[in-house]
Amino acid sequence: MVELRLRLAAAMLALGFPAASQAADLATLDCVAGKLDSATTDQIASDVRQNLSQPAMRGTYSPSVVTAVRVAAAACATENKWSDAASRPAILYTLAKLSLPTVQQAVTDHGLDPAALEAQFQNLSEEDRSVPLTPELYRRLADASIPEGAGRTRETGALLHTFFEFQSILQYASLEFSAA
Repeated sequence: MVELRLRLAAAMLALGFPAASQAADLATLDCVAGKLDSATTDQIASDVRQNLSQPAMRGTYSPSVVTAVRVAAAACATENKWSDAASRPAILYTLAKLSLPTVQQAVTDHGLDPAALEAQFQNLSEEDRSVPLTPELYRRLADASIPEGAGRTRETGALLHTFFEFQSILQYASLEFSAA
């Protein structure tokens, strides 16, 4: 399976943003989400639900979502004088933030507690949370989430992977944004 961050990054490669001369202010990180209409956020939720049922599609979004996010990010970049380096993590952060509620609901539907899973992620070292998670860390988080023989399935493993991937993106994308 292709990692979500790689698919998201590949989808964003074609995006161009105006250059800027100041660092990105973390207080402006939610600008992109704030510029999206309800139809786009509804489509994100629909895309994520579809992706959860088809793990090979994980990390893909409808062309209308990609276009809307691109337009919103370009407007935010201009408005907030973001550098090109700040736009990419802002897009990743926005997609993860708006996708996570759908994944949290799926986690709940599978009898797991999203708050407990998030706490597991937050218990990782700052060093591990500040970069994309490694396969070993995903496995460790999944093992801690569902004990051996207690309902482990490929479907639940994929769901946990997606949940932790979005948690990871929120963390490292915000750090990359603030460093840009």
